[in-house]
Amino acid sequence: MVVLPSRWEGMALAPLEAMAAARPVLLTDVPGARECLPPPPAGTAPVPPEQPGPLAERLAEALADPNECARRGGWAREHVARRHDVRDTVAQVAAVYREMLPAGGPRRPDRRVSRGF
Repeated sequence: MVVLPSRWEGMALAPLEAMAAARPVLLTDVPGARECLPPPPAGTAPVPPEQPGPLAERLAEALADPNECARRGGWAREHVARRHDVRDTVAQVAAVYREMLPAGGPRRPDRRVSRGF
């Protein structure tokens, strides 16, 4: 299990990497972290930030059942493979570029050299 007790996050890559490695994650409920969680039963609900008691309780519960922990890790891996595949991300970025560029692709810069005359 990977634990990310953040106070804040931008876009939390560590939980995505952990889930890709079939590890369940336990996160604090902060923007940038909660969005990467799979829905139940694969995802464990995030815990409140800056409250070590609930974090410790949830961690102890998860680690008390290694089979369930492994099962959640497998579900987490499936979630990442479905929702965060790099090929999908590349396709989405390419679509943005196609939308922004003029038809026929980018214009080539004028290669004529000015001689200053």
